[in-house]
Amino acid sequence: MNIPFNKVYLGGNEALNYRDTMVCGREITDVGSVAIKSGDFDRVLSDSMTELDQELASSLELSSEIIRLLENRKEEEAYNRLAHLLDSIRIFFTIFSEDLGWANAPNAQISRKEISATLERALTQLIAAQEKHYWVSICDVLEYEIVPILESWQELVERTREQIN
Repeated sequence: MNIPFNKVYLGGNEALNYRDTMVCGREITDVGSVAIKSGDFDRVLSDSMTELDQELASSLELSSEIIRLLENRKEEEAYNRLAHLLDSIRIFFTIFSEDLGWANAPNAQISRKEISATLERALTQLIAAQEKHYWVSICDVLEYEIVPILESWQELVERTREQIN
């Protein structure tokens, strides 16, 4: 069954919450151009899951890169990449916190229910290590706390993709 799916673009940017009162209450002249693109929901869902999986893989790669940079004492470059990684983690957390019908991933290192507390603990450790300039601790938190969370999310995406195909 082909279910139509629409994407709304306001001022050239995709508006994910275009039904929100803050968006709907704006004057049309403030919004700029409005565009609506239609597509097949199954195709859009499949493409979105593929893109999410690729972004998780990139974040895993980025984690390894940050560790290498810190080991090579390239702290400034590592911190720039760490900021990007943390932005991605914030987005992933928002996505995976929503009950969107994610498949159960019994083989995941960290269950979906545990991720919030595990991530909070990891970020607290990361901030403390960063404030004290403990590069080894930053690497340990990335490798032993953040990477397992990213891998668990990736497993969740993989299981969900299997379930919807």
